[in-house]
Amino acid sequence: PTPQRDVVIFDSYHCPIFKTSEGQESVNILPVEGLIGLIEVNASEVTSSKLKHDMSKIVDMKKLQILYEPPKYRAFADPNQPYDRTKQRVVAELHARGAKLGYVFAADSDASLETIAEHVLETNTRAGTDASVDGVFVLSKGCILHGNHNGWSTARHSGTNLYCCEMADWDVLLTMVAAINKHLGLGAAGSLPDLEEYFGPAGGERRKNVLTRRKCISDNEYTSQPTTANYVFSP
Repeated sequence: PTPQRDVVIFDSYHCPIFKTSEGQESVNILPVEGLIGLIEVNASEVTSSKLKHDMSKIVDMKKLQILYEPPKYRAFADPNQPYDRTKQRVVAELHARGAKLGYVFAADSDASLETIAEHVLETNTRAGTDASVDGVFVLSKGCILHGNHNGWSTARHSGTNLYCCEMADWDVLLTMVAAINKHLGLGAAGSLPDLEEYFGPAGGERRKNVLTRRKCISDNEYTSQPTTANYVFSP
């Protein structure tokens, strides 16, 4: 089992929850196969070392091995032709799992946003694409996310760079909520704040300003690493 996590997003429909006791508290244990995302939360100012520790927890979580599910084979025959077993088409069905999301949130930090971004770059370069920290949100400074010329990405994947962008606290919160919603397949609409209006046509100038102000931290070697994730949204 892994250490306790702050916020865990999991598939509550398919994923069982195992309960145990630790002292006076009840502890939930979740199979890694049902894990969708992890967010490490810091409600006060944190040091660079604490942020690095939170990043390492995300990397460790993403490196957990899931149980292998063998493919299922199905045979299909042409309904317009007489049945002939030797002419059936066999298809292998593979069970696909989405990329796990890993974010860090902090109210404030003693390090600058660009310094934190350098820590993310260093951590992700060692961890590899699929075990990377996908984003860091510092309420008092801004956010660090992956993306390309079209906009932000909810997770690191091939073709994305690492960016940092200074933002007001409200913009940081909205960007984080929009990223989580998009990764879960909910889109920008339907969340508590009207993010579709905020990031949509009415927010066009805001989106343009953000994409202009953000600073690229990574290089081409970082961008070219392959991955299984493919989620992109425009702030």
